[in-house]
Amino acid sequence: MGGVIGACLFLSTRTPQIDSRTRLTFLDAIAFVFPVGLAFGRVGCALAHDHPGTITTFPLAISLQTPTAQTFIRGVYDAAGRPLPAVASNMGFHDLGLYECLFLIFVVIPAFRYWDRRPREPGFYLVAFAVLYLPVRFALDVLRVADVRYLRLTPGQWIAAFTLAALPLLVMDRRKVRFAVTGTIILATAWACWGGPR
Repeated sequence: MGGVIGACLFLSTRTPQIDSRTRLTFLDAIAFVFPVGLAFGRVGCALAHDHPGTITTFPLAISLQTPTAQTFIRGVYDAAGRPLPAVASNMGFHDLGLYECLFLIFVVIPAFRYWDRRPREPGFYLVAFAVLYLPVRFALDVLRVADVRYLRLTPGQWIAAFTLAALPLLVMDRRKVRFAVTGTIILATAWACWGGPR
């Protein structure tokens, strides 16, 4: 977000002669390559287990069979003030960095490469990234254990929800459709907030 704000400030102050369509083209070029850079970053997150989630029997979970892994996840649960279930040693924990990395590599990047076969309107990849990535990020954050929450949502979930709610206002022409889509996103966020873990 800081990079986008910095780019917007640069384009508005240092290059005032450039029209808005050209500025959007620059931002769209950044959006097109951003998933690749983010995927590399998430490889690091996965290797360091920076974003541990709840314990699970999911096949891609990180095994808790070693004492080191058990100590690590116990520390995560302790930081959250939650008890670690006794059966944890036979399970694993969700690695949200790994899941996000796999999603970027196998879904977002191939989709962008496919869409790049023909010219797109400026802003296409900005919107496409938001539509593909933000719902997944919102869903994965439900699995977080020790992250701070505001009204039961993580900061990442709030950013995802507000961005998705704002998208219809930016890209749709029909007022009723914009209102309906934005309202649906707000209601879905409220439902997730109400139904999420306490």
